[in-house]
Amino acid sequence: MAGYKEFKKQSRRRKKWQAAATAFLSVLIVAQCLGLVYVGGRMVNGLPLFDPAAPSSEKEGPAPESDAEQSDAQTETTGYNNSLWDTLTPVARTLDYGRTTDDTRMYALPENGRVDLEYFRGALFIGDSLTQGFGIYEPLKSIATVCAYIGVTPKSILDNNAGYRQDMRRGVDEPVAMLDDILSHPAPTSVYIGMGTNALNSSQDDEAILYYYGQLLDVLRAAYPNIPIYVQAITPVTAEKAASDPRFSNDRIRSLNDSLARMAVEKGMYYINTHEVLADDAGNLREDLAGGDGYHLRSGTEYEVWVDYLCTHTVYNPMYLPYWTATT
Repeated sequence: MAGYKEFKKQSRRRKKWQAAATAFLSVLIVAQCLGLVYVGGRMVNGLPLFDPAAPSSEKEGPAPESDAEQSDAQTETTGYNNSLWDTLTPVARTLDYGRTTDDTRMYALPENGRVDLEYFRGALFIGDSLTQGFGIYEPLKSIATVCAYIGVTPKSILDNNAGYRQDMRRGVDEPVAMLDDILSHPAPTSVYIGMGTNALNSSQDDEAILYYYGQLLDVLRAAYPNIPIYVQAITPVTAEKAASDPRFSNDRIRSLNDSLARMAVEKGMYYINTHEVLADDAGNLREDLAGGDGYHLRSGTEYEVWVDYLCTHTVYNPMYLPYWTATT
């Protein structure tokens, strides 16, 4: 009988321990669930898991640098300060990466080795009278194919208007339908586009200029789907030209180029910022390059400066390895 009573006592003790253990586990499970809800809620709302404020007992570190101090430090370490132009204004994603500014320099093709002149033997240059210089003067006169026309705009090419190439004489040769003439070259190895100055002198506003330029780029991409297409900046003008005619303001040209650069990259093309070589520190056409009218180049030798810049701003392709060398 005593043995049974002892058994009952032990049984009651086991039940108490089991109840206590069950209650403890229940508390742990509830706490864990609440923790998961807390963590999940902060993650969904993009909040940090813990309060980022440091405890008051921690030793305070140095005060953060001001924007001006950070800019000065950046200038000292890198030699330049991009905080003045690399703004945080959000823009649409382009190709496979995002941009934080519409500044031309963020879209332009960087220097990338050097190709020799033979690289341009299969190139097609399309543009206006400024581009005609590539077909008139050496070193590209005997190498490249140049379809450039006097007074041309993107719209006049799209309309397939008649025009004169650099190798045609007015009053002697028959003009050609410009778009047909361009598309008659079915297999260039690369395409270089340079125009826009004549559009500044037209009745088109900036929105119309960019619209027709974009339409022309679409036509060229459809015609040449698998080759690099380089869109060159609208060239600068001299300070005197800009002052005498507001339509040719270099501020306007820079604004158009910002939009043109973005558009070219979005269409899978490459933008070449020729202002780096053609403009002076003030953004005007260099006086040592400028012709008498303030926007054409003075003579043939000035095109060597332009061509040399193009030689160092190409997209590397193993196909062109015989023409390409690294720069030191």
